[in-house]
Amino acid sequence: MQPQIMRRIPIHSIPLLLIPVPEMNTPRSINSPGQFNLVSSCFNHHYEHSNHNTMTGFFKKKVRFSRTSTVHLPATPQLYRSRSDSPASSLGPITPPSASVGLPGPTPYAYGYYGAPYDGGHAVVPGKYQAAPPAPPPARLPLAPVQPIRVAPSSSNSPHSSSSHNSRGSSSSSSQRFAIHRYLELASSHPAIVYNLLDHPSMAARHHYTLSPAVLAEPATSPALSSLTVKMPTSLPSAWDLQVAPRANGSFVTLGDVLDQLYAQLRVNINQRDFDHLRSSAERKEATAAYERRYRRYRAQDAYLREKKGGMKRVDFLRGKSVFLGLGRGKRSAVWILNTG
Repeated sequence: MQPQIMRRIPIHSIPLLLIPVPEMNTPRSINSPGQFNLVSSCFNHHYEHSNHNTMTGFFKKKVRFSRTSTVHLPATPQLYRSRSDSPASSLGPITPPSASVGLPGPTPYAYGYYGAPYDGGHAVVPGKYQAAPPAPPPARLPLAPVQPIRVAPSSSNSPHSSSSHNSRGSSSSSSQRFAIHRYLELASSHPAIVYNLLDHPSMAARHHYTLSPAVLAEPATSPALSSLTVKMPTSLPSAWDLQVAPRANGSFVTLGDVLDQLYAQLRVNINQRDFDHLRSSAERKEATAAYERRYRRYRAQDAYLREKKGGMKRVDFLRGKSVFLGLGRGKRSAVWILNTG
């Protein structure tokens, strides 16, 4: 019998045994196939310390992804059922019942919510309501009768008027005194109305508002006069004094009559004799400069040329002092003096 010779076989020439091992600690669904990892079944201490550094002795675990999602649903807890209320609900606050609260309203005929009568803030249970008493008719106060405007005779017809009525600075006076309209009263610092005699009376304003037609129709004096006299300032000839007559209603002079006729009187063109009335060459230069400033106020070319071609007017003799300050009382009745600044 031939003896057997034992040879030493290197460990790396031995085939490895592959054993299928299921993947542990990994959730699976019913429909997904099992996932397996390949693990080496042989461990060799000598091979681990060999020069073959390409092998570590273990196959690294690989991550697998399933095509289906795995959802873990917790079990439904058992509900607590009892015939009586639970302790938690029994200790809770009790919801108060809703009550109808009347809304406050005007007294004495006020009503509550949903048409219920209002009883001073207390709730009224809806149900049988009684009709509210009818409201009393409003009290009608007797109206005072409208007093007609009494027109006083003019100063020319008064028996107390002096024979020198047309003379300037007459010392005679009438026993009856007249009050001028509040918008025509003299005020050197703060006039009642803002008005420049260069402009039309429609531009006169009070507190940034133009005067209404009702205000312009008020009597210019109290009591109302059928005529009155407005004397011009001393810088203007006495022949330019204005006799205001009623035009709006034909019976007495109104506020609008005074402003309109005063504007028309100062818009009259002057002649050579009027220009020579100025005492000095300085006054003539001031009047000419006032004329130039007047037509240069217009921005539109047509208005500028029209005012310039109109020539010098009486208002230019005020020499720039064309702001209406009011009418001062004259020495005689129904006579007032124009004041400008």
